[in-house]
Amino acid sequence: MADYSEQERAQLAKQGHALPDGSYPMKTCEDVKNAHQAYGRAPDSHRAQVRALANKRNRELGCGLDEL
Repeated sequence: MADYSEQERAQLAKQGHALPDGSYPMKTCEDVKNAHQAYGRAPDSHRAQVRALANKRNRELGCGLDEL
């Protein structure tokens, strides 16, 4: 699991590769896979955003994972 600094998370959020607060950064297919695995542990208030972002990044990166 990749550890991203606060600055990296902020940049990824600006690029649309993480949630607006910098959580769930998805820079690589491994990050998308980790988000898929963590989806069930996400707070209810974040689940729709995590699902949408993971599916979007899955398509953009060509990870080939099933959609959430």
